[in-house]
Amino acid sequence: MLKLQKFAAAWVIMCLLGLLAACGENPTSTPAPTFTPTAVAPTTAAETTVAPTTLAPTTVAPTTALATATPVEATPTLPAASPTPAPTTAPVSIQRYQPVFAKYQPAQISIKTPSFPKYTVNPDLGNIVNLNDFKLSADQRKLLAQNYFVVSPSEFKQFYQAYESFRYDQIPTFVSTDSVANVYHLLFDKILRETETNYLIKDLQGLNQALLDASLKQYNNLTGTDLQSATTQALAFVAVASRLADPTNFQPQALPVPVRSLVEAELKLIDAGAGLAASPIFGSDYKEDYSQYIPRGHYTKSEELKNYFRAMMWYGRLTFRAKSVGETQAALLLTQDLLNGTANGQKAGDYWKLLYDTTAFFVGTSDDLTYLDYAGVAKQIWGDTVFDNPQAFTDKTKLASFQQAVNNLPPPKINSMITYITEDQETQIKGMRLMGQRFTLDAFIFQNLVWRNVGTLDKPRDLPKGLDVFSAMGSQEAGRLLDQLGETSYANYKTQLTKVQQQVTAIPTDTWTQNLYWSWLYLLKPYTEVRGAGYPAFMQNVAWQHKQLVAGLGSWTELKHDTLLYAKQVYAERGGGPEELPTGFVEPEPEFYSRVAALAAMTRDGLTQRKMLDQQYSGDLNKLQDYALTLKTIAEKELAGQTLSDAERNFIAYWGANIEFLTLEAADATDNSGRKYLDQQDGAVVADVATGLEQVLEEGTGRANLIYAAVQVNGKVILTEGVVYSQYEFTVKPGDRLTDEVWQKQLDSGKAPALEAWKQSYMAAP
Repeated sequence: MLKLQKFAAAWVIMCLLGLLAACGENPTSTPAPTFTPTAVAPTTAAETTVAPTTLAPTTVAPTTALATATPVEATPTLPAASPTPAPTTAPVSIQRYQPVFAKYQPAQISIKTPSFPKYTVNPDLGNIVNLNDFKLSADQRKLLAQNYFVVSPSEFKQFYQAYESFRYDQIPTFVSTDSVANVYHLLFDKILRETETNYLIKDLQGLNQALLDASLKQYNNLTGTDLQSATTQALAFVAVASRLADPTNFQPQALPVPVRSLVEAELKLIDAGAGLAASPIFGSDYKEDYSQYIPRGHYTKSEELKNYFRAMMWYGRLTFRAKSVGETQAALLLTQDLLNGTANGQKAGDYWKLLYDTTAFFVGTSDDLTYLDYAGVAKQIWGDTVFDNPQAFTDKTKLASFQQAVNNLPPPKINSMITYITEDQETQIKGMRLMGQRFTLDAFIFQNLVWRNVGTLDKPRDLPKGLDVFSAMGSQEAGRLLDQLGETSYANYKTQLTKVQQQVTAIPTDTWTQNLYWSWLYLLKPYTEVRGAGYPAFMQNVAWQHKQLVAGLGSWTELKHDTLLYAKQVYAERGGGPEELPTGFVEPEPEFYSRVAALAAMTRDGLTQRKMLDQQYSGDLNKLQDYALTLKTIAEKELAGQTLSDAERNFIAYWGANIEFLTLEAADATDNSGRKYLDQQDGAVVADVATGLEQVLEEGTGRANLIYAAVQVNGKVILTEGVVYSQYEFTVKPGDRLTDEVWQKQLDSGKAPALEAWKQSYMAAP
């Protein structure tokens, strides 16, 4: 009953995901000097989405009138924050800022019709020629005879460790798509945190310096005017980010007293990280989830990254709501600061662009309106010189026209704010975010498959499932499993799923490949496809579909982990060995390997163009691209029934050494000497992906699983061994969002969450 009352009083739906797309020259970043504000004498001073007809990046042509968005539900409209005159200006039109992306160029697939030779495995496994090389349990043998493959748990913390053991033991290697996806994750995460550490942290410091200087001048000039409250809010907002980004050098005590009190109150809530509370800066009607500021993902690896995480989370989440006159004025004042503020001889807007474009390349463009949107509308309402005279923002008639024009701009597709069931959600969430979190497809899918869109007040669908993403991308088996789990019984689920599936099906390739995040999701689409005649027999059963769904979920978990800060979250080694190596096998998915090669090249090219990629990592991405293309060629030959060359056979046998090298490249130093100890690296990661009213959905990868696959090679049935993902889905309280370190300790202690039955259907203990 208590839970029902909470739902009736207020519904919290928070969102997830989103990131990047960018190119362009990167001006030299220089550290910002310590900010010492001049003391000033004290003075008085939700989650639902409007389903778009297309999921292409949102742009508005310069001469096209803006369409008015229509809310999904008819919900009560809140009274205006303050009386405002009716707008008198005509609708405005602007072109939304869209960074240029690096090109995605996949290699063509040469084989059109797979024709892998048919083969069978005897019920007693007697025709597997190398069976005696393996010590299999009765349960493993049973599933191997049934499905021609079996997966078993292991204690390996990294994929390469198992693969290297196969070579030394002369075991035929099975190269899994899982191992390739995992290597891309390792490089992506390493390159992202190096980019943040070497470039973006400095750019953030420069942005903060420029905004602080400009907003402090603004505060001094506007104290005692009708904009005093708005300039207080703007300065406090920037000061919080500055303190979070550089807690040692920036001290709130130097701020004006009215501002300092707000900043200190806000920082107290952020430091506590307890959960929902009213924001001191944004007011009693603005509830923020302060548990989001707990550093996690790779951001726990250094104090610098922890500080960057919290500051960017602040800039990414807090919205200056268009419905509020005061917050709109504060947003306009911040826009003025971004246009006119400078630090180290560089404009604030340039620092913003460095941060925004780079992160957009990794994850995507902002789902919310940016200062560029506000600047464009304001100039059409007031004129091109409006930001020379901020007092213009007190004109109630033009301010109302501005608010109306903003309301006609595209709304966020994903809500990451706390909204109430009695409120019109679009009205509540539309506004400006300084560095808004990014729109991602998986978050969009989640948004449409949770309450308010799915379920009822009495039985809301509080949280999504990772399977929702793969069902929406076309996996019929994911849909069947969701039905089996009871997820499809929620009111309106099937209707919403059909709508989302139609929208996802209609996404063109250039949208799928618009940035690294979306291209990574595109990489996972083959996991939704059913493999039949022409493929090896072990791939032609439901158990393999389950294995592939876990592979997709494992790689998707790593994607969410690596981009946790930016994506909007939904609120509901080589060495000695035997000279003669056994012939192994590559999981025959040429389209998958083609996409990996294209993704690696896109990552390299996009960052190289911005002069942000160290030569070392450029070389690593070149290697991964070459490896993927080699695997593509091998897979095509396998599906065509062709014999592999000695070089290709050796490539498979040495797969562990190849990925060991890249794993080492992606690792961080484990001591002050700069050395990297691979035995101290743990590949398990965890990420919270959606927030409900009382719980958070966590996705985690665990210890590497071993796969044994029986396959015909050169006319003989052999048993191969490889490595695949293990993946967990579970919930925690909002204040208990997990870090990698906590999750890894949980795994080490044998306290991993129970696996769903379907994830165990193809598994057997050794």
